[in-house]
Amino acid sequence: AVWNIEKIALPYRQNSLSFDFVAMGNSNPGQYTYQYRMTGVDKQWIQSNDMQTVRYSLPPGKYIFQIYASRFFDKDAKPMREIHIVIKPPFWKAWWFRLGLGLFAAAVLYYFINQRNKRKYAAKLQQLENEKQIKQERERISKDLHDSLGAYANAVLYNTELLEKEKVDEKRIELIGDLKFASKDIITSLRETVW
Repeated sequence: AVWNIEKIALPYRQNSLSFDFVAMGNSNPGQYTYQYRMTGVDKQWIQSNDMQTVRYSLPPGKYIFQIYASRFFDKDAKPMREIHIVIKPPFWKAWWFRLGLGLFAAAVLYYFINQRNKRKYAAKLQQLENEKQIKQERERISKDLHDSLGAYANAVLYNTELLEKEKVDEKRIELIGDLKFASKDIITSLRETVW
């Protein structure tokens, strides 16, 4: 009975409602003009001259069923009774589910963007590491060339100058042997460096 119920909360599957109402007063119930409306569905009062069952099939949302009875129709009537009705949406339409789904989608998007950025960063880091190794290798080769080949080249130059000045054949043959030895060392060092 309406005097015992002020609010009804139902799941989305139980959204078909019917209401029977009758005015109780000094006159016969059939002599009253009944008015009802469901806020959120009906824009104005609906008139009914006899007692009848009122049916609604409501989508999820909040509604107020209002009733009024008098001897004549009153478009500005204040409701005599109200029942607040809440039709709960299915869980996939509930705000908390949509919020959770949005947060999950944002987390997945963040994860993939983060992974992509990590891969880019790792590739850039690898490129810089490769460039650093190439630079270090160039420096090592340069140092090796300077140290070994420079020393052998100085030896060849020194022995050549000595050879020009030397008059004794035995000493010249010895200097030529030293030049051959230094030349072979230069070739060996070059091969190692190229390798």
